[in-house]
Amino acid sequence: MIDPGQPALQQNIYSNTMKMKRFVNHIIGKIRRFYLIQFKKDYIQSQLKLRRGECRQCARCCSLAFRCPLLTSENLCLTYMKGRPDVCKLFVIDQRDIDDVAAAGGQCGYWFEEVK
Repeated sequence: MIDPGQPALQQNIYSNTMKMKRFVNHIIGKIRRFYLIQFKKDYIQSQLKLRRGECRQCARCCSLAFRCPLLTSENLCLTYMKGRPDVCKLFVIDQRDIDDVAAAGGQCGYWFEEVK
């Protein structure tokens, strides 16, 4: 017997699988950034020299995997001008971070100059 709900079920499973994959990728990104900031300070400094643009303050990066508790209901950071953690101040570190923001539906205001 053919189940008429099967295509909807498959679509739901696919959608949930994709959400879980994005969530896991964002968690991995958070761990990667923490590691880089704590242990790869030279890499961070070399990347900052190549980083161009400016933060659009869209809060997409503040909502990767989970929403930052320091965001207001208007998506403004309570500690933007002072007291922000290094992981926030230094975001974006490299192209992978820009890709994470894009995967979350945002468009980062930063880009990286090509190394010549």
